Amino acid sequence: MTSSQEDSGPVVFLLPSLTHMCLMKVATTLHSACGLGKLKSLFSETESTNSLESRLSIHIDNAVLNKRVKKHLFFIPANLRKRVWEAVKRVELQIEEWIECHENGDKYSYFRKCAFFWRSEGTIDRIKTAQEIVRSENIDIRARFQMACMYCLSESVQTLWETFESNREKLQAASLYKEDIVYSESNFWIRWLREGAQYHWTEAATKYLKYIGFRNFFQPRLNALFRELMPAERRKFFMSLVYSDMDDLRMCLYVVTKEEREEIMKLYAVDVLLAYSEWPLTGIFLDQAEKTWEFLSVSCFLDVLGHLLDLQSSADFDHGNLAGEFWERSPDHFKETAKSFFIYEKRTIEFIEKMSYKNDD
Repeated sequence: MTSSQEDSGPVVFLLPSLTHMCLMKVATTLHSACGLGKLKSLFSETESTNSLESRLSIHIDNAVLNKRVKKHLFFIPANLRKRVWEAVKRVELQIEEWIECHENGDKYSYFRKCAFFWRSEGTIDRIKTAQEIVRSENIDIRARFQMACMYCLSESVQTLWETFESNREKLQAASLYKEDIVYSESNFWIRWLREGAQYHWTEAATKYLKYIGFRNFFQPRLNALFRELMPAERRKFFMSLVYSDMDDLRMCLYVVTKEEREEIMKLYAVDVLLAYSEWPLTGIFLDQAEKTWEFLSVSCFLDVLGHLLDLQSSADFDHGNLAGEFWERSPDHFKETAKSFFIYEKRTIEFIEKMSYKNDD
């Protein structure tokens, strides 16, 4: 993984290698065809098989699935299978994260009824997936409406609302309200529509977001909105990025101008670095850190450092080493001030003492 060399201001863009893109393409195809459970047993079995004949003899109950697996799995070179399997597990984690963000417990409205769209880096393209869900008549119209609201798909919101209005006897628009959550994406849109859309919805959204205090319940996907607005209009929503998850924040940074990125970094430098500490951005975390020092205070620096240390138990990346590099590359005054800074995390204190002792030798 490398970072883009274009002048993107204070934000580093991810530029996946061709190898990485190919691995993720194979992984998403395999996962879609077989699922994680079936692939786990198949990868285990192929580890001990050598000949083409023995590999093709592995029994799978479903004949169609058997044909797919033979096509996509058994012709992968043996030295690449482990990397493909790791990529498949990444795909599963991406889907689990998407489900957590979009589904209500285990009562699936979308999962298994929709096709996921994938970015070349191996993360779910949430906007394209949402657009496909909204168009799908196999999914309950109420769920489609809520997805359109979440992703600010204004035309779809209004079209689906008209369907509700013309089918009042069959579909109760009131059932779209999330009664247990006062502030939600769908409630905003319903209120705006019922008031007759007297002014542009972006103006209404600005006022609505100003008073929201429930970050865990209200997470509009602003990057879909940012693609449609001019810079002057987007700036009205910068404070609302506090409600965005890491994927949405990153996509917002990618679609705005260099000048806007400067403004966003002044507000959310820590959040940006936390996003870059996660896959698939870990490989360019230090590149991003180099562009972020000017936006960080010592306290913020220590927050990020503590987060990296908390991730040390992760088996897929050496966050402990990343924390060490982050410390070494930090400005000298950060390191000096941190030594006498009040820190309540024992792990962070021990790390700073260790690094200070190392540098004194």
